[in-house]
Amino acid sequence: MEQSKITNQMIAEFEYELRNDEKSELTVEKYLRDVRRFIAFSSGKLIDKGLVLAYKAELEKEYAVASANSMIASINAFFRFAGWLDLCVKQFKVQRKTFCNEEKELTKAEYVRLCRTAEEQKNERLNPNNDYDCSTYKLSIRGTKPVCCSHHISTKALRELILFTIRTVSKYAITNKEDFVERVRKASVLKQDAAAKEKKRKLNRDKRRFDELDILYKKLYETYALGKITEERFEALSKEYENEQKEIKTVIVEAETEISVYDQDTTNINGFMELIRKYTDLRD
Repeated sequence: MEQSKITNQMIAEFEYELRNDEKSELTVEKYLRDVRRFIAFSSGKLIDKGLVLAYKAELEKEYAVASANSMIASINAFFRFAGWLDLCVKQFKVQRKTFCNEEKELTKAEYVRLCRTAEEQKNERLNPNNDYDCSTYKLSIRGTKPVCCSHHISTKALRELILFTIRTVSKYAITNKEDFVERVRKASVLKQDAAAKEKKRKLNRDKRRFDELDILYKKLYETYALGKITEERFEALSKEYENEQKEIKTVIVEAETEISVYDQDTTNINGFMELIRKYTDLRD
C-alpha cells in the first residue's frame, strides 16, 4: 500500500472516536500513549508495513509478550480507525503458563505454619513429607478420556531441587555480579545506569518546560487582555501551548513509571545480593 503519515488531527479524531465508544479514561490514555510511542519510533518517516514490522520487532526485544501485545492492539485499533487495514500486524503468541501466579505461591512463613500445623494435627495431607500428584491427570480422570498420566514428585525431592537452584543462582550472582545484574535489567525498559540518568535528566527538562508553558500562557492571556494581540492569535497560541503540555504530561508519566521500575529493580538486586552474602551456605 502507499506510505502514510499520522497527523495531530488524526490523533484528535481517534481520541474522539474512543470516547464516543465509551472507552474508560485509562483505556483512552493507554491507546493514545501507545500511538504516540509508535510515532516517536517512526521518527517522522512515512509509515508502511515494513516500519510497523520493525516496530513490532523492537517491542519483542524491549517488553514482555503481554505488554508488547497490548501496544500492538493499540496501534492496530488506530490503523483500523484510519482505514489502513494493510498496516495491522499479528500479536505475539502467548505461551501457556506452566506455573501458578506469584500471588498464589506460599511464602516461607506460610510454609512453616503449614508444616507446624501438620505436625500438631498429625495430618498427612498437610505434611510436607508426602508427594505432589499430577493435577492435570487427577482432574482429567473425572471425564471420559484421561489426559497425561499418574505421576508424582516427593516434596523432599522438590525441596532439594529448589535449594539447589537457590544455591546455583546465588553462587552465580556472587561470582558474576555484573552479568547477573544485566540479566535482571533485561526485564526493565531502562537497562543501564547511563540510560536511567539520561532519562532522569530529560524528565527534569520536561518538568521545567511544563512549568514554563504555564508561565507563557499567563503572559499570553495578559497580552490578549491588554488588546496587544487578536483573539484569533490568542486562541491559536493557547491551543498550541495546551497541546504541548498534554504531550509533555504523557511523556512525564511514562518516564516516572520507567524510572520507578528501574529504582525498584536496583533495590531488589541490592537486597538479594546482601541476603546471599549473609547466607553463603544455604542448608534449609
